[in-house]
Amino acid sequence: MYNIIFKKGAIMILLSALFALPAFSAPENEVWCYLMEHEITKFKGTEPITDLFLFSAQIDYKGNLYGFSKKPVLPPGSKNMRIHLVVTLFGNATLMDLVLQPDSQYQKKLISDIVKFSKDYDGVQIDFESIPKEMGNNFTQFLQTLKTSLDAKKIFSVALQAKRNSVKNAFDYASIGKIADKVLVMAYDQHYSTSEAGPVASYKWCEEIVDYTKTEIDPQKIIMGIPLYGRSWESVNYSKAVRYTTVADYINKNRILHNGHDEDEPNIKFSTTIDVTVYFETPESIK
Repeated sequence: MYNIIFKKGAIMILLSALFALPAFSAPENEVWCYLMEHEITKFKGTEPITDLFLFSAQIDYKGNLYGFSKKPVLPPGSKNMRIHLVVTLFGNATLMDLVLQPDSQYQKKLISDIVKFSKDYDGVQIDFESIPKEMGNNFTQFLQTLKTSLDAKKIFSVALQAKRNSVKNAFDYASIGKIADKVLVMAYDQHYSTSEAGPVASYKWCEEIVDYTKTEIDPQKIIMGIPLYGRSWESVNYSKAVRYTTVADYINKNRILHNGHDEDEPNIKFSTTIDVTVYFETPESIK
């Protein structure tokens, strides 16, 4: 069973990893949907989903949680859905270090806030990204402390960077799999905006992720994220710093006779032909 979700501005599709490949026996269907705050008004409550993840509560520079402090009012049809709070932290190395220091005031405050914010939710998901490898043990310990602090009835899930082998990074699949009730494997961005052109999530790549993940985590806990969006690459990237000699080269090669002036700043404009490569998924490509 497929479901379209919205996460970080991208349209993706999620399904249980157990349901992704024929070698697995399918569990009870779970259909997950991520909803950003500005999308709440578009949510009808009649969508065929079992779990709604509100994206996201974030952490400020003092370690305080903000966003979705209370479960928003949702359409009546959503009353049979499980509602989860997603807590995110991306790219702030200093804050990441403060939050993941065991027994630090930052961590204690954050865990206290998560427990308080999630009071009316059915579950909590942690989505921390770009964690330095050396902070992996601290991250795992944080997850254990948080899990212990939460109400035992709450569903605790963790979003993890995809792995195809036992590469050493901050995400200890085996340990995290024992702590979390569910693990979302972010199996997308095989190729990305600054990489060479290629699939966002090829079937073989996803298959390798599933094969490895099920050796580390109970398959019944695995949820696999699969993209339903494409990415394009241009053969020439003109958005970059250029030397004056390069500007002169543009002028000569394109036979530009007159420079423009915008707010007293000289500029040139010219047209050229570039090759654009687009990789994308279709229903057939993810079967």
